[in-house]
Amino acid sequence: MSLEIPITIAPMSAGEYRPRAAVRLLVAKKQKEPDMLNYRNKTTVAIAVTAFGVILANVALSKTNDVRLAGSDQTKTLDCGGGGWASIAGANNNVTLTGSCAGLTIYGSRNNVTAAFQAGAHVRFVGSRNAVVWTTPDANEPRILHLGFGNTMTPAAR
Repeated sequence: MSLEIPITIAPMSAGEYRPRAAVRLLVAKKQKEPDMLNYRNKTTVAIAVTAFGVILANVALSKTNDVRLAGSDQTKTLDCGGGGWASIAGANNNVTLTGSCAGLTIYGSRNNVTAAFQAGAHVRFVGSRNAVVWTTPDANEPRILHLGFGNTMTPAAR
């Protein structure tokens, strides 16, 4: 709120004063300052709702035939069920993937994987010294992303 009062006071007699000019009172339109706490709360809620929506979308879009293995020193056979994605996290695992996997992500080191992929599959290595022996129906190597070193992709003997 703004208050402006231009007043000129002139002496009338000893000890008495009266205004010489008219008193103007200007009151600016009340403007609310931004409430930063409220803004932060709204922003936090918007971020949380967005994150929750992304999580729900990922759950809804994930196929029920995706397979996962977490651990070390395991020997397993996993079935991708005709197009699922396989994820292996750990070390020193020996895994056989069946069922035409759409892709494979390996997190860790020294995992040995024998995989049957569908055409156009993807393989992501996030680790080191992992070995994948693969087959595809068209005999083309899956697309590979290496984030690590010493990972190998070898076609299976036909």
